[in-house]
Amino acid sequence: MGLKPPNAFGLYDMAGNVWQWIEDCYDNSYAGIPGDGRANESPSSDPKAKDGQGNCLRVDRGASWMFPAWLLRPATRERNPADYRNDIMGFRVARTLP
Repeated sequence: MGLKPPNAFGLYDMAGNVWQWIEDCYDNSYAGIPGDGRANESPSSDPKAKDGQGNCLRVDRGASWMFPAWLLRPATRERNPADYRNDIMGFRVARTLP
């Protein structure tokens, strides 16, 4: 069992396992992103938010077990190419609740 109480869904220790891939294209600002919950698919005008071929870098959130504890929060964001692979990267399976 986890060291902390479970969340509202009865799950333990969900923060800090691996960085979570997010569908959004990275941008330094949240200005102009969809307000209805859809992913931001618009590449940023910032060259640091694109890979070598001009494709948008994808957001990953949350940090992982090998990062300092202060980074282990959903608001922590990084960016990587969509084909980036690492043992500290993952995704969370989700579904729409009835």
